[in-house]
Amino acid sequence: MKPTAILSACLTLAALAGSAGAQTIEAKPYFNNVRGWNVVAFIDNGRHAGCGMERPSGAFDFGLGRENGAWFLLFPSNAQDGATSSAIIDLDRYSEDFQLVSRMGLWGAPLPETWVRQIAGGSSMVVTMNNRQFPMSLSGTSAAILKVEECDARQGGGMAVAVPAVPQPMPRPLVQPPVESDAARMGAGCPVYGSFRSPDLQDYARVTFYNTRPHAVTVYWLDHAGHTVEIAPLLGGESSTIDTTAGAYFLAKNFEGTCFGGVIEAAFGESDYFIQ
Repeated sequence: MKPTAILSACLTLAALAGSAGAQTIEAKPYFNNVRGWNVVAFIDNGRHAGCGMERPSGAFDFGLGRENGAWFLLFPSNAQDGATSSAIIDLDRYSEDFQLVSRMGLWGAPLPETWVRQIAGGSSMVVTMNNRQFPMSLSGTSAAILKVEECDARQGGGMAVAVPAVPQPMPRPLVQPPVESDAARMGAGCPVYGSFRSPDLQDYARVTFYNTRPHAVTVYWLDHAGHTVEIAPLLGGESSTIDTTAGAYFLAKNFEGTCFGGVIEAAFGESDYFIQ
């Protein structure tokens, strides 16, 4: 597969503003920090050449490029220009083998619109390249994709380059616990009721809780309002696996209200937690 002029532009600069060897194409910041993503406009000899989104993580990650409605999937590459490879992408319940071409330090492939929408609303994406699996966070993709579409529709113009100021949140009143509720009873090792609220994120997480104590404990989820929601009662030696989202908060409490391990945060992907 030979790269088109659009793909060459995206491969040259998407997510890597200023790749070595680019003679005429430049990247202009369009909007920084859209839910953790930076959106860039590409310019080729004064002509709009598309827009792209990238995360400034420094790790192996993906990016998206777009020009005139056509989308491209991008990954870092250290292969020679013109080299080809493939990547199997598992996105929630979907899976597809994408054929990639390397150019100017990036792998790239055309991306169907249906896949762009799945990425925007997805919870779990794993990329398999060269027999290695790379879990990819999808947090913030929906907002960033909308901003890339806006950038492309405006031909890369109309937005300020500076990072927008982060609005200061209004102080939230603490949630009042229900009266005479075992779930709301906060004893030793517990936070103040309502002081931790699970964020509304989309990244997939699966946590297996193991009760290594000799007595029963109950796992509670701290919902988006800070309320405790009973998830899994565990006798001594029992375990329970919970599908959730990365960043969600949990407590492991006994009947007296003692919390074991404090506030437990779900990690991205799969993880184990031993209640001690």
